[in-house]
Amino acid sequence: MGKVAAKKQKITAEKAQSTKKVEVEEQRTESEAELEDLEALSDDDLAEDDELNLDGVSSDESSAAEADSEEEESTDDFETELPLMKKKKNKDDGSAQFADALSAIVGSRLKAYDRKDPILARSKLTIKKFENDKLDAKAKRLISAEKKITLDIDRVKTLLPAADNEKAGEILAKERRLKKVAQRGVVKLFNAVLSTQVKTHTELGTQKIIGQTKKEEMMTEISKEKFLDLVQAAADKTKESEEAFDASLDLLRRLDPQNIQSNLNNICRVAPGLAEDLLSSIDTPLSALRDPTNGKAYLCCDYNRDGDSYRSPWSNEYHPAADADAPAPSRELRELEVFANASFDVYRDLYYEGGVSSVYLWDQGDGLESDGFAGVVLLKKDSDDSSSSWNSIHVVEVTPEGASATYAITSTIILDLHSAKTIDLSGNLVRQTEKTLATGDLSSHISNIGTLIEEIETKLRNMLQEVYFGKTRDILGDLRTTTQASALASEKQRVSEMVKGLSEL
Repeated sequence: MGKVAAKKQKITAEKAQSTKKVEVEEQRTESEAELEDLEALSDDDLAEDDELNLDGVSSDESSAAEADSEEEESTDDFETELPLMKKKKNKDDGSAQFADALSAIVGSRLKAYDRKDPILARSKLTIKKFENDKLDAKAKRLISAEKKITLDIDRVKTLLPAADNEKAGEILAKERRLKKVAQRGVVKLFNAVLSTQVKTHTELGTQKIIGQTKKEEMMTEISKEKFLDLVQAAADKTKESEEAFDASLDLLRRLDPQNIQSNLNNICRVAPGLAEDLLSSIDTPLSALRDPTNGKAYLCCDYNRDGDSYRSPWSNEYHPAADADAPAPSRELRELEVFANASFDVYRDLYYEGGVSSVYLWDQGDGLESDGFAGVVLLKKDSDDSSSSWNSIHVVEVTPEGASATYAITSTIILDLHSAKTIDLSGNLVRQTEKTLATGDLSSHISNIGTLIEEIETKLRNMLQEVYFGKTRDILGDLRTTTQASALASEKQRVSEMVKGLSEL
């Protein structure tokens, strides 16, 4: 209120000064106009105006005037002889006076500083109140404009650089991460409020409260201290859940990979609150179903599941039938999904010579050209006796950036080998890849994704061969050797020195 009063005083002083200037200008203009009119009149014109002009009056007109006067006198005498009649009273409703007053008001000339007032406002209190209201509104507008300017001093309105496309991609990726963080925070906030309401409802159930309205007020009422305590408790609970989640992942890494499905189910049964995060983070061997409409096999994962139903990429239908609101790609993305399944079916036949492949796509926003899309490419190959299997899971996120697009791919290889000689080899390997490639139409995205997945699988296959098979061969070789341990140690030392020397060249 202090700021508004100061603004009003400043505006009033400026207005009074401008009003005084306007009055002085008007007086000066009127005096100058009168002087010009007096100078335009001559002395003869002034003399003629002072004399009475009788030239136009004739004798006939004078005699006619006398006759009219005599006739009036005779009429008066006649009226006195007749009996007096009662005159009708005129009922005055004040319309004439109101018309005269309104005409006077409308025809009145307002001064320059009064022309902004209402034309029918003649009360000084009304005009003063009107002026105060206008000053208040003007002062508030000025304060609001100054506050907006102050807040916008450090505001960055243009986030994306005009020339550097690579920098723009980094900024967009950062903004997406911040958006996800904000989304998770809002979800946790609403969960804290919901838990408070549930707890309050439980506490009120044990108390005797009269009236549903009073009960609802007590449920929605929450103090600031209580709310902050709830937020802190939610943060502590989140920290504990994160520690439990990390411990679950560590435990799964140390258990037998062949039993990962049963181990994951047991952990989810012990800690139900971690089930959703664990199921979305742990990759398990893929299972296959057959589409009853066309007889083609397709792979099942969390990305095409809705409850106990799985969507087929060939018919775009859920089996068994799901609800009407089950997730499905848009029409344009569905056409791209059909093309992707046909392309990777050829890739599977050339590289794996059998097996099953499936591609599932889903929308990331309102449009493919602006928000991009995401998807998963699944590949599975079993041995003839189904004792061994290869599972490839490639989760892809496509972000358009003008004439190019950024492809972020998270690849997981699950290998499970069994032999008749009780030698088992199982494990998985996860790698992330991000690359920006030029694009044309929508089909160019499938070409770019296929090229990247081909390179990734080649590298991961070579890595598995070196790590798993190479290490297994070394272990078996060390176990069956007849050389002394000291000789093996000296040989390893010479090999390490040789490698070190070669690296220094």
